[in-house]
Amino acid sequence: MRANPRTLTGAEKDGGEKNVQALSEELVVPRGHWAQYKMLFRNRSFMLMTMGFSLAYGFFNGLFTVLNQMTVPLGYTNSDVGLFGVLMVMCGVGGAGVTGAIVSKTYRYKETILGSAILAIGCELWFALSLVPDNRLVIACSCALLGFTALSLLPIVLEVSVEYTFPIPEPTSSGFLCAWGNLFALVYIGVLSFVDGQAWIGLGTFVVVVILGAFTAREYKRLNFENSTKARASS
Repeated sequence: MRANPRTLTGAEKDGGEKNVQALSEELVVPRGHWAQYKMLFRNRSFMLMTMGFSLAYGFFNGLFTVLNQMTVPLGYTNSDVGLFGVLMVMCGVGGAGVTGAIVSKTYRYKETILGSAILAIGCELWFALSLVPDNRLVIACSCALLGFTALSLLPIVLEVSVEYTFPIPEPTSSGFLCAWGNLFALVYIGVLSFVDGQAWIGLGTFVVVVILGAFTAREYKRLNFENSTKARASS
């Protein structure tokens, strides 16, 4: 997903040139995982993104677990359920490729995440309304679009988390995200297995994801450092 660094312009300079010296001082990474985790907890944008990622990741794990429970009582077969799930995953892979190409060229992580999440709200609403008998084609289309818009969020969040937490090693920040995502997945699986209206819970989940994403900063530390290093090398 990464491309050659480019010169930041406009709003992307936020936290850029004026903070180069401060950023250079932060390049000393604390030894030990606990010290690094403390830095992660103090990073406001990263923690907001972690909550959004965990909610989306947890919901989809729960959704895949109870998709059979949601559709079979409406008269659909196990083959239909398998088709819905495959469409969601395959279109999610395609969506990740599209959004990955966008952020590789524009570096507009926040805008891409918010745009995908807002579209996911509409697709989740369509999915919830389509859950009626004899509506196989519409459910399949809604699952495909939901996967395309929502599942494509996950790799972008993993990428932007590295930007927020640089110079902390990527495995540390990514592992932190995945750990919280798995924890939320257990919660969602438990909740969605024992309540009705699972699709409406997903709708509320993506609304919260948009709100959390809106309060993150465009503080791309790794990108700023790469551009400042490139500028110094060429001067």
